Amino acid sequence: MSPAADRTRAEEPRQAPAPQHHPAPIHLRHASPRPRKLPLIPSCLMMTALDLLCLLILCPVLMLLILTSLDHLRPGPMWLTLLFRHRPALQDPAHADKKLTSLGIAPQFVTFTNVTMESDRYICVRETSPQNSVVIIDMTMPSQPLRRPITADSALMNPNTRILALKAQISGTTQDHLQIFNFEAKTKVKSHQMPVQVVFWKWITPKLLGLVTQTSVYHWSIEGDSEPAKMFDRTANLANNQIINYRCDPAEKWLMLIGIAPGAPERPQLVKGNMQLFSVGQQRSQALEAHAASFATIKVPGNENLSTLICFASKATNAGQITSKLTVAELGAQRGKPGFSMKQADLLFPPDFQDDFPVAMQISQKYGLVYLITKLGLLVVYDLETATTVYRNRISSDAIFLTAESSTTGGFYAINRRGQVLHATVNYATLVTFVSGQLNNPELAVNLAKRANLPADQRDSLAIGCNRLLTVTQDFYFQATGWRHTSRLKDA
Repeated sequence: MSPAADRTRAEEPRQAPAPQHHPAPIHLRHASPRPRKLPLIPSCLMMTALDLLCLLILCPVLMLLILTSLDHLRPGPMWLTLLFRHRPALQDPAHADKKLTSLGIAPQFVTFTNVTMESDRYICVRETSPQNSVVIIDMTMPSQPLRRPITADSALMNPNTRILALKAQISGTTQDHLQIFNFEAKTKVKSHQMPVQVVFWKWITPKLLGLVTQTSVYHWSIEGDSEPAKMFDRTANLANNQIINYRCDPAEKWLMLIGIAPGAPERPQLVKGNMQLFSVGQQRSQALEAHAASFATIKVPGNENLSTLICFASKATNAGQITSKLTVAELGAQRGKPGFSMKQADLLFPPDFQDDFPVAMQISQKYGLVYLITKLGLLVVYDLETATTVYRNRISSDAIFLTAESSTTGGFYAINRRGQVLHATVNYATLVTFVSGQLNNPELAVNLAKRANLPADQRDSLAIGCNRLLTVTQDFYFQATGWRHTSRLKDA
C-alpha cells in the first residue's frame, strides 16, 4: 500500500478490521453466570469420574492439534533475511527499517555507479557530498562502516582482503588513473595511468582486475609490476552499450562481457541485452543476445574431468513477439569424453512485468541452482543440470541493481534502489519436498537431496507422493510476510 493510501486511511473514521485480513482467534462463548455464592469446596475437587474421563480423552487431542499447528511455522522453499536486521527472522523487505541509508548514506548515492559489491565480504559506497568520501561496509559488522575522505570516480573492494582499488579521471583528459591500496598494511600496492577511459571494471578473481574501455578489455594483476594486458577487442554488438558485467570461468579460459542498450523503437522500454563470449585458447569471440550470464562447472557421469558450462538468459522481441529463454551449454567439449547436453527453458513473466528483464544471475555450486534476478525484483530459480524451474517469487518491490554470490550459504545478496541489502538462500529440505510434491518431479527431488547430503531414508520418503502440509506452509509464509499476493504468480 502506498504512503498516500496510508494517509487517506488514517483520516477516515476508525472501523473494525475486516475479518478476512485479520482473522480473529476463536473464542468459546460463555453465558454470563448469575451471581452466586462460592462453594466451600473448590470446583476442581468436585470433578466426577465422567469429567476425568473426558479430560483424559481431550488432552491428547489438544496436544496433537498444537503439534500440527507448529508444522505450519516451517518456512517455505525460500526465505529472506535482511542483512542489517539485528534478529534473523522472516521479514517483508518492503517494510524493512535497516538499510544502507540507516548507516548515514544518502539515497542519491544508492545507485549502480556509486555502490559496488564484489563479494559477500564488503559493500563499497562512493559519496560526493557534503564531501568526497568512500564508505566501506564490512558484511560481518555492518553497523560499523568505515568512512574515508577519498576522491574517486569508482571504488572496488577486493573480494577476499582489505585491498581497495580506486579509479579517477585525470583532469582535462580522457585518461584514468588507477590505484590499489592495502588498508591493513597502509601501503600502495601499485598504480597505473590508462591512456583511455575505463568505462567498467571489476575484480574477476582476488588477484585480477578486469578493465573495460570503449573498444577493448584488459586484465591487470595486483602482483608484481605488470601493466594491464589486452585480452580482446569488443564486438560490434556491444557498441554504444552500457557495460554491466564482466566475468571469467574458474580456469580463466573463457571470458564474458555483457552490456545493455535501448530497446527497439516500437518498444524502447524493453532494454536489449548483448553478450560477448571470448575463448582465451582459441582467441575467438562469439556475439550473443543475453541480459545476464554466469559460468559454472559440473561433473558429467563417465567423465572424470569437470565440464565448464555457461548459463545465460535473454529477452528479446522478434516480429512483435517477445521470447525469453534460459540456456545452459557446455564450453570446450572434451574429445572422447561424455559431454553435457544443452538445455533450454522458458523464462515467463507475469502480465504486469512484460517490460521487465534479467539484470543478474548467480549460480550456487553448493546446491547446483541458478538464481535469475530481474530488474523489478522477480527471482526465478532453476536446476542447473536440467534447466527445470523449481521456484519463482517477487523478492523486492524496488528495482534491484546489484547482486553477489553468498558462497557460504549457497544463496546470494542483492541491493535494491531503496538501499535494502537482501540475503536470499534455500530452505533445502522444504525445497526438496516442494519439488517432489507440488512439482511432481521425484527424480529431481532425489538429486537435490543428494546434493544437500540428506540421509538415504529421507531421500526415499521425500520422493514419494506430495506432502499435504506443503501448501499450508507456503500460504502461511506469504501471509506472515505480507506477500500473499505474490504467491499467485503463475507460469502463464
